[in-house]
Amino acid sequence: MIIEDDFSIFLVLELILQDKAIRALHADSIAETKALLEKISPEIIFVDNWLPDGSGIEFIPVLRRKFSDALIITMTAQSTAEIRKLSSVNGADLFLEKPFAMNDVYESISSRI
Repeated sequence: MIIEDDFSIFLVLELILQDKAIRALHADSIAETKALLEKISPEIIFVDNWLPDGSGIEFIPVLRRKFSDALIITMTAQSTAEIRKLSSVNGADLFLEKPFAMNDVYESISSRI
């Protein structure tokens, strides 16, 4: 699952994941993600921090409770020590700084493929 309001970033991630035979679902907001939570069980979740209806990092505990075994990867262009720490404290497994390279994505999901 990719929670990202910038559709071009979703498309890039989707192509990278397709290369590894991983099907990606898209949500562009926290509200849309909440609607999907009852219908899906993702193994990997990419979550942007800056979403139109809130902070992805602050939403991570909800994702972690619902999908305790999922690999949760935070994505953001604002890579401060404080944001990285909050991401980890809230339950993210990994952190990708935007812009990221294809190899960064492959490396982040390598434990699940």
